[in-house]
Amino acid sequence: HTCWSFGLYLGGSLCVQYFLKGLGLKNNLLGITLALTCMGFAGSLTAGWSGKLVDRLGVKRILLWGHLTWAFLPAVWLMATPEYALYWLGAGSLISGIACSAANTAGNKLVTRVPPPELRTVYVALSSSAGSLAGGCGAITAGIIMYVFGESSIATPLGAIGGFQVLFLVSLCLRLSATVLLIPRIKL
Repeated sequence: HTCWSFGLYLGGSLCVQYFLKGLGLKNNLLGITLALTCMGFAGSLTAGWSGKLVDRLGVKRILLWGHLTWAFLPAVWLMATPEYALYWLGAGSLISGIACSAANTAGNKLVTRVPPPELRTVYVALSSSAGSLAGGCGAITAGIIMYVFGESSIATPLGAIGGFQVLFLVSLCLRLSATVLLIPRIKL
């Protein structure tokens, strides 16, 4: 949970600033708002369905596939271009919203099933606190990386790589690593 949260906030804490500045969406606030609210909209529409899916397919399977799908969101941000940013961001938010809803439902079921009943509240509190602390550290680290990079970038055959691209690449790698390496080790 902590590794995932660190990676999530490392890339996600400053993504809107990138969308507004790097993708030039500061003049299309309605469009960016609609594109980004797709995540919450998709998550709320599929919340009941995802609970049934977790019950049918199992906590571990949905936890893995939900996080794996959700982990690729920074890749969508990296592929977005100013011309098609709203389409990329809208599609990424919609797909990630569904995956996020399923992964969070599976995660909640996991933390209420693993510990003995008398320790569940302590387990949930510690898990939430550790995740929040890791997320805060991820956001602070993102700020430090952006401070170090400033406005500079490195030219590559694939395009310029600046602070935002570094954040998104590292976030993608951390999310994938946490998903692929840690979730399969969960014992139910």
